[in-house]
Amino acid sequence: MIPDQYRTTEQIFPVLVQVSRPPESEVLNQHLLGEIETIRAATPNGKPESWGCDVYTTMTNAGSLQTLPPFKKLIDFSMMCANYFGEIMCQRYNDRALVMTSCWLNIYSQGHSQEIHYHPNHIITGVYFVKAPPGSASLVFHSPYYKSMSRPELTEETLANSVAVPYPPSEGDLIIFDSAVRHSVPLHTVLDERISISFNIALGAPNNGS
Repeated sequence: MIPDQYRTTEQIFPVLVQVSRPPESEVLNQHLLGEIETIRAATPNGKPESWGCDVYTTMTNAGSLQTLPPFKKLIDFSMMCANYFGEIMCQRYNDRALVMTSCWLNIYSQGHSQEIHYHPNHIITGVYFVKAPPGSASLVFHSPYYKSMSRPELTEETLANSVAVPYPPSEGDLIIFDSAVRHSVPLHTVLDERISISFNIALGAPNNGS
């Protein structure tokens, strides 16, 4: 055993996940659920053909919810939280501002899931939980080492050695993280639906003062 005075253990490259909750989230969610049902009734499933999982999404065919007035309150709150996240990350935008480039619905019925992925060409991604019944599938964050094929057996799984950390969804929670972080949704096993609104944020065009 190496004496304590001759060794240190450092933690590097932390993954920051910001959790916020808008004021009066229950009232907001009831309003959003009505709008979501209207959109679902008029919008077929926009799941990309490349996805191997099953889930109802409007990512490809109604992916600009940020432009619709009924979602303004949520979008304003999300942008405020995203700017705060940028401050915590010490990001400098100079003459550019954060812009929400896309925003869409994800509805998980029993047996639905989402494979491991990330959001290229963006800097901040968010997920807002409108409906999350007990037992809903978690939002799982994956370590860059999740594909490692030579991991030994663990005596205990901790944050230091885990390759996947689940975040159980709670209605009204807004989860914000770096778009490069890989994440997934395992099998949703309960009968009631899990409904979320996801978005991507990038840097807008430079402001030339004109």
